[in-house]
Amino acid sequence: MKGRFCILLMMLVCFSASAQFYSSGDDPGGIRWRSISSDNYRIIYPAGSDSLALRFGIELERWRLPLGSSIGYAPNGMYRRPMPVILHGFTAQANGSVTWAPRRMDLFTCPDASSPEPLDWITELAVHESRHVSQMQFARGRGFGWFNAVVGELFT
Repeated sequence: MKGRFCILLMMLVCFSASAQFYSSGDDPGGIRWRSISSDNYRIIYPAGSDSLALRFGIELERWRLPLGSSIGYAPNGMYRRPMPVILHGFTAQANGSVTWAPRRMDLFTCPDASSPEPLDWITELAVHESRHVSQMQFARGRGFGWFNAVVGELFT
């Protein structure tokens, strides 16, 4: 009986929990992190990479509206807070990822040495990952909004 009461009490009383989410940990532990913000993005980068962070910020903002007009959703357009963009500069991996629980964009800044693409790596990565951000917003609007109220960002 006591166990059932505890379970019922835990189901009725919900507290917000905060924790560090760790999914792509190639960065050394002693890094000092800095951040810059624009209207739609908060770029978090290792100290000393200021010019790289500024360049990514410019490219992400530059391609935001053209991408939004082609898919119907501007990247991060349905959110009030800027989207966190984490720059990982201490890896040889050439890629990026968009994660929605918690909402963020991870960009691995080292270009692929054998890439056949003629486009600049920073521009290519900013456009490609912004496209994913736009696509993932389909689940936030047009009839699916109530799922987010019930389940949260994990629904996306």
